[in-house]
Amino acid sequence: MSKKIVSVILTLMLLISTSAMAAISVSAANGEFYDPQPYSPSADAQKVGLNRYFFLFPNNWKNDYTQSAGIYWWDGTDANSSLDGTSQGVKWPGYKIHQFSTEEVTMYADNNKESGEALVTGTVWYVDVPSDVTTIIFNNALDGGEKTWDNYDQARNEAARQTTNINVEGIYPEDNNPNYPEIELETMNNMIYIIDPSLTGTNEVSGQSTYAGVWYFYHGGDQWDTEANPIYGGVDGPEPGDPTTGATPDPTNGTTPAPQNPAGSSTNDQPTTQPTTAAGNGTIATGSISLAIIVLMISAAATGVVIALRKKELEK
Repeated sequence: MSKKIVSVILTLMLLISTSAMAAISVSAANGEFYDPQPYSPSADAQKVGLNRYFFLFPNNWKNDYTQSAGIYWWDGTDANSSLDGTSQGVKWPGYKIHQFSTEEVTMYADNNKESGEALVTGTVWYVDVPSDVTTIIFNNALDGGEKTWDNYDQARNEAARQTTNINVEGIYPEDNNPNYPEIELETMNNMIYIIDPSLTGTNEVSGQSTYAGVWYFYHGGDQWDTEANPIYGGVDGPEPGDPTTGATPDPTNGTTPAPQNPAGSSTNDQPTTQPTTAAGNGTIATGSISLAIIVLMISAAATGVVIALRKKELEK
């Protein structure tokens, strides 16, 4: 009789183990989409100091999946998770950022309203980033997933948007930057980044479109240019809640500057790509680990029963 019981127990253990391993395999193949939260600088970030970056968030980056602008960085304070594992912060797409104004503004060809050719229309958003961060990526706060995931959603992926890697370490004469040949900038603090829709690429990991753009001095509202003009904002920029600046001389400078980081170039060696999330890079997700522990406990209990029955049998 005891041999039959042992046989039944061993069979059940085999079935449980097989089912559990199958479940773990499915979980490992499926990705985990991350929903970003608004960024709030930590105490450490406050200590190192903050730089304010503005972003003209295009209207066509909004969709049924997202209505917010976002930001991601992998070095410095409050860093997000990185591809090489050196930072272990929140996953891609990082953090949501804050809307500066609900007023729609437009970037025109040659930065000249008279041209009539609208390149980008959207609203201005901003974020205060730790000053030890060297490179950022703006996005539309949407995790589009990866093509290798079993639960890959093409519609969601195509709805996700991001810039290329953006340098925020400053501009110096030796950089030979055509936009600022005679200005030395230590940071892009209080400047606004505007994408150039004609300069797009493709993220090799996610398949998402990427966009290069230009840094401008921001003076509030729809006023930006490549000259720090103290009459209406200068390098200090406007403050949140006060997008207007009183005097508004014509900011037109006749030409549209070339993108600072064309074709995704960056001073940082990290590739222009979203990071691989924990469940998408072959590691077992937390739920799978919990399931494995449960299977182990069941197996241990079953083994104890088998040993006890065998001991009784030997005592007879």
